[in-house]
Amino acid sequence: MSEHKGYPQLENGRGSLRAIQVWVNDHGTESVDLVTTQLSLRGKLKWVSPIRSNSMAEYRDVGFLERVGVSDKLTVPLGTFWPSRGPQWDGLGVTEAEEVILVEAKANLKELKSPGTKAGEQSLALIRQTLDEVKDGLGIGVQFDWTKTYYQYANRVAHLYYLRELNGIKAFLINVYFIGDQSVKGPSSVAEWQIAIRRMKKMLGLDYPNILQPYMYDLFIDVQTMKGIT
Repeated sequence: MSEHKGYPQLENGRGSLRAIQVWVNDHGTESVDLVTTQLSLRGKLKWVSPIRSNSMAEYRDVGFLERVGVSDKLTVPLGTFWPSRGPQWDGLGVTEAEEVILVEAKANLKELKSPGTKAGEQSLALIRQTLDEVKDGLGIGVQFDWTKTYYQYANRVAHLYYLRELNGIKAFLINVYFIGDQSVKGPSSVAEWQIAIRRMKKMLGLDYPNILQPYMYDLFIDVQTMKGIT
């Protein structure tokens, strides 16, 4: 089966779309070194999305599993865990030690809050069932609704759970928060981001230790230190 070609992205965009492209492609050495150090990766990291020679394509569903080389290593098929049109990852990386890096990027506070899921009845039933399973596995109570305000963050966490806990894949989730992006009037400090992130995690019940916490990282990158961002 041929690999999914992904979803090409514009290279002259702004905000997190542009920032993650520049960070991965024009600051590859720095980004690889930073992520490798923060995650204590055992293998050499290689970014596989977004890549300039591949039209800055992003991946979702089976396509992202193929892109990181784990589609043939799954115990639980993705279709039984999540319906189609799942998370479209801002970035993906792999290492020689078969570690998988999932990247979500943000450049302004509004991006943290996402509309609740608009899935149809059948898809919504599977999503709710899955999110309840993930919350139970993380020791999070049913009073926390993951289908509302912070649904995007929640479904990224769910996919990390899918890879690590259900399929034994050595996966990590990195949330990259860009500082000082004037193109979208983004936060000017780490502290500004951290206040909003703490609020989000509290609303999701993720403000206490859980089995995924060692594999989830927040990185803060000042766009003023990045050449090629303008």
